[in-house]
Amino acid sequence: MLSGELWPAHPHPYREELLSSWLVRVAHANGLKVQTFCAQEFGNNRQLWNRDIDRLAPAWLIESMSAKTGTPLKRAWETTLLGYEGKLYDKYHAAGQLRWILPLQIYHRKRRGYGLQFCPKCLAEGWEPYYRRSWRVALYTFCSKHDVMLLDRCPNCGNGVAFIDLNWAGLI
Repeated sequence: MLSGELWPAHPHPYREELLSSWLVRVAHANGLKVQTFCAQEFGNNRQLWNRDIDRLAPAWLIESMSAKTGTPLKRAWETTLLGYEGKLYDKYHAAGQLRWILPLQIYHRKRRGYGLQFCPKCLAEGWEPYYRRSWRVALYTFCSKHDVMLLDRCPNCGNGVAFIDLNWAGLI
């Protein structure tokens, strides 16, 4: 297990970054695969990847990410999709779909859906790619910065995006 008050590498979330994207960046910054990092830091009894953590983030995960990266707790919660309550959907509920939020359709840790869109040009710019919260919103279909349609699957194999299993550079 990593020791200390903060993790050795403790990047803060980027503007509009999704929790899952931030978690992957933290794991990689600490030189570990995300599954190894999560097992070491949170234990094998706390499963994360069998659910949509951007939508169903457990409080213990947000609190750990906040404390171990030195990120304010409010800012850590802003990486989830809860911030769209009252804007895109009336009231948050854990079961079923949320209006205007694209579902990942996770079944036994496998993503069957195409609920994570991305702009390939956004991912290609800068030195570290990250996924945006707005890319999970159904009515957001193009990148206004690059004037291109968002993609919802790998252009090579056609599978939905599961970036925890990818070398991010391979997607660009």
